[in-house]
Amino acid sequence: MPRAADLFVSLLDAEQRAALEPLGDLQALLEHHIATGRARWPALDVAPEAFIVHLAARLPAADVAERALRNFCADDLYLTCACLGGDEHAIAALSREHTPLIERTLRAQRLPPALVEDLRQQIFDRLLLGRDDKAPELSRYAGLGKLSAWLRVMVARVARRQLEQEKKLVPVGDEQLADRLVQQGGAGAAVGGRRSATELDLLQAKAQYREAFKGAFKAALAELAPRDVMLLRQRYVDELGLERIAAIYRVHHATIHRRLEKVREGLLVLTKAHLERALSVSSDECASIIRLIQSDFDLTLQTFFRRLAPPSEGGA
Repeated sequence: MPRAADLFVSLLDAEQRAALEPLGDLQALLEHHIATGRARWPALDVAPEAFIVHLAARLPAADVAERALRNFCADDLYLTCACLGGDEHAIAALSREHTPLIERTLRAQRLPPALVEDLRQQIFDRLLLGRDDKAPELSRYAGLGKLSAWLRVMVARVARRQLEQEKKLVPVGDEQLADRLVQQGGAGAAVGGRRSATELDLLQAKAQYREAFKGAFKAALAELAPRDVMLLRQRYVDELGLERIAAIYRVHHATIHRRLEKVREGLLVLTKAHLERALSVSSDECASIIRLIQSDFDLTLQTFFRRLAPPSEGGA
């Protein structure tokens, strides 16, 4: 290969080359960066030429070029160079080294656990694959600070944008969703048009419990994260299939199925807790009340509180 310094200089513009002319130890400095990267990541196979090209592409404007070159975080740039080249060992190392930091940064934004999991995968996709015809986000790392610090800023920015988008799209405690899921069905007619005293007492009790249940359900819905409410709206109001929803979020439909199951189960737990407090009853009594009144609601709610359709379901 040509000398590292010759290759490096050939990739710069005229102003950058002029700025580095006084630097008498360019070859030694570049060899030091290569050695630093190899020492930190000995299992990675990065061609010296590829790493020099990677460094040259990240050299800033002429007025700060020399200082930046001397202070490059060569070990982090070596790792990102290998990742962007598709090295599986490098990608595994990136995940191993930085997943805990990404998760801590997401949790610091007070995101729900399900959203943390989803955004973590989205962030790795953005880092390595790009998005909407844009280059992988990792290619933007310039090596002028530690990769961990750069990732922390990038992840926080993604999380804030996600939260802002959800606040615009989904009001917590969506009345339309609650009304759609707990829409009351017909009460049914008594045989011969007459009801016994026992039947009338039962109907009165069911009417009381039904209103309490609707209130508990809406209170529980208001406690959900905006993203979870949006997911329920897409499934039960817009009536989108699992594969269609998966395409919107760019995940596998099995992921949407699992997430909906968690949301459904969590909403039922919250609803029961609110109902128990509203009626001052035990957990067993609450379960009996729900069984008593569930026939008074349409099939949507009954289906909602059962298992969801299997992941193989097609999009709507």
